[in-house]
Amino acid sequence: MALVSVGFCAVFANQIRVQVTQRDDIFKKADTIGRMMQSETLFARRGNILASDGRLIAASASRFRLGIDPGKSAMSPALVHELSVASGIPASELLDFVSRKRTSADFDTLLDATQAAEVERIRIRHSADHVWTRPAKEREYPLREYMAPILGFVENGGGRTGVEKWMDEALKGREGSLLGMKDGGGRFLPWLMRKTNSRPALDGEDIVLTIDADLQVVAMDSIVRQTTDHRGDHGVAVVMDVKTGDVLALASAPTYDPEDPSRAFADFASGKRSTPEINPAVSLMFEPGSTFKLFTVALGLESGVIRPNETVVCSGTKQFSVKTMQCAGDHAPKAHGQVGVELCIAASCNIAAATWGVRIGFDRFHQVVERLGLLEKQGLPLSPEARGILTRDRGNPVIQMANVGFGQSITATPVGLASAFTCFANDGYRVAPRIIDEVSGVKQPEAKKTQVFLKETANEVLKMTHAVVQSPQGTGYSLRIPGYTLAGKTGTAQKRDAKTGLVRSGMYISWFVGYFPAENPRAVILVMVDNPKSGTYYGGSVAGPVYRDIVQFLIRKWKVHPDRPMEAVNASQ
Repeated sequence: MALVSVGFCAVFANQIRVQVTQRDDIFKKADTIGRMMQSETLFARRGNILASDGRLIAASASRFRLGIDPGKSAMSPALVHELSVASGIPASELLDFVSRKRTSADFDTLLDATQAAEVERIRIRHSADHVWTRPAKEREYPLREYMAPILGFVENGGGRTGVEKWMDEALKGREGSLLGMKDGGGRFLPWLMRKTNSRPALDGEDIVLTIDADLQVVAMDSIVRQTTDHRGDHGVAVVMDVKTGDVLALASAPTYDPEDPSRAFADFASGKRSTPEINPAVSLMFEPGSTFKLFTVALGLESGVIRPNETVVCSGTKQFSVKTMQCAGDHAPKAHGQVGVELCIAASCNIAAATWGVRIGFDRFHQVVERLGLLEKQGLPLSPEARGILTRDRGNPVIQMANVGFGQSITATPVGLASAFTCFANDGYRVAPRIIDEVSGVKQPEAKKTQVFLKETANEVLKMTHAVVQSPQGTGYSLRIPGYTLAGKTGTAQKRDAKTGLVRSGMYISWFVGYFPAENPRAVILVMVDNPKSGTYYGGSVAGPVYRDIVQFLIRKWKVHPDRPMEAVNASQ
């Protein structure tokens, strides 16, 4: 018994000597020899991205790649065979790789977690330090094309565009490392770890968006269908909470597969405008067309330029300085007769809006446009953002202000316009868009609010938008949903040549901006189709159906009850 105790004490003392007393000497010798000290990278998990309902919409892929450094050690036939069985890579391909390569490289073949674990067991069993597996550094996107315009994609371990790019620092985390000596099985010896040169991996932060995944799918399906059917260059649908600024859906067409974005770049190279680097909702500027008449009327009423019961005679055309303008609006040129503010909005009368726009003048418009946030970037973590433009034309200010009155000679991004239109449903306050709700469980700041109009003015204009859909004179009359009051404004802007800045014949931008519910709205819905080429280009028929699709979904999701007798709706049809 005494001999056993003495033997145990001797072993214990030897371990103390190796692990503590001679630890530094062992490290010095290992450094001199070089090969004895080994390092290993600890990969950080990229943070997940979730929709507002907690649904996973971007996650680190559970896939790996097999890597080999053929210059470090020979590959025995047994090792090659076992690696081939575990990875599914043909043995002939492994041998060919080893014979040709002089530097380390990873195979393109993706392994699942089970395959990677088996390769690791083989590596340890054969003491094959020149073989490894590493995360493929790719992402999985369960909703694929539906979320691509928002999320972007990951390439070479970093975000390339969208939220993946602009939130890359938070998402990517920090790699760790281990440095020390290993046993014969390839495992680090805990007492021979160099702690000062080792650090744990720090996983990336999880991010929760304001996006409603189900609503995003509905909006994407509808805008892609309308853009495709009407052969448009781009399409955008934005749904925002009018009180919080939360972006509930941000759909754009064309879209792409974020797990195979190379196809989108190939399309762009061949002349199609589908590059993931451009999100038309935030990156491109468009003239808002007749949707802007809401701001013209609101500004005119609040400034006293337009008297509440005032009318303008619309004979179909009117001379402004040296230019004769037609009252095209969303219909063929026609004379509207005596036009007040409500009919100007419902029938989309250009002559009335242009007349009031000249009276309002540049300075008043510019001040309101600034408060609406149209001349600034919206601050969303998406593709590079553009800002709107409204510059004074000193050559002929009369023509410029007539154009501005009905939404030309001014540009804005679709998201910027959606944010601007929240003011009519938010007691005159414009709320900035917000798309990041939480980062690592921490709620992000509330959206900025700016007063643009008085509450009374905003509510009065909002009431006028009901007639656009509900009145037979309204340009959105075809969009009615039986039993429900809808509210909105159509818009059709002539498109300008990007090089000359001049209006090009036959090119248009189709708009619809609407609210739901019509009374006490919860959401503003903005839809745009750029350059439809199907022969139809009016906002009510090209962009309007997307608004209606989204409203029909929200009726079910929010369980909104009818607000008008079904008989009255049927009688008006």
